Amino acid sequence: MHRSAHTLVCLVYLLQPHLHDDSISTLFTPTLARAGPRRQCFPSARTPLNTPLSPFSKRACTAASYPSMAALKNKIRRIGKRKGATLKDVSAWRWIKTAARHFKQEGKIFVPNCTELIKSSHGRERAPQNPDWYYVRCAAVLRAIYLRPGVGYGGLSKRFGNKKNYGSRPEHTVNSSTGPLHWACKSLTKLGLVEPGAQSGQRLTRKGHKFADSLAFQVQIRKFGQSKV
Repeated sequence: MHRSAHTLVCLVYLLQPHLHDDSISTLFTPTLARAGPRRQCFPSARTPLNTPLSPFSKRACTAASYPSMAALKNKIRRIGKRKGATLKDVSAWRWIKTAARHFKQEGKIFVPNCTELIKSSHGRERAPQNPDWYYVRCAAVLRAIYLRPGVGYGGLSKRFGNKKNYGSRPEHTVNSSTGPLHWACKSLTKLGLVEPGAQSGQRLTRKGHKFADSLAFQVQIRKFGQSKV
């Protein structure tokens, strides 16, 4: 509609109470007289006639007709996304704690008898203080293999290394002990979550990928109260 014609329509709408012609009153009767809270909507030359701000629109110009900004962002975010989550979508520590709790409650994982005495690395000064540290290490190893398929004991040892204290001399990064890592991989292999790689190292099985992603979805539900679809 031309701007001048639109302005003329607006003037006729403003002069509506002074008009006595039934046809004109019926033609320009707005839909704002519905029950409920409403806003003051004045037509302008830049307001299209099909928008909620127009008095000639079919929808009532109420506060409930405008969705919140959070709802719009949530709707835009889930366009083209499927329901679920992967291990990469959640916090690492939250996923590791959930997996360690699952391993302990299930009771099927192999736990060596010397876990209370050994150190995880020669760079440590004492044995782990957490009595369930082996379950945590198995969960961390499973996550490391998920993120880097084909990694071997050398790569895992470097990943779980730490800085060794030499007193007054500078610290140096040392690798972790391969014994607990070897036991962790063997325990995960007995559960059917890990298998030897095609050429070398370790990789996750189909069951292992499904287990990791299902735990990630549980972590996401527990954090946000509901799944982010």
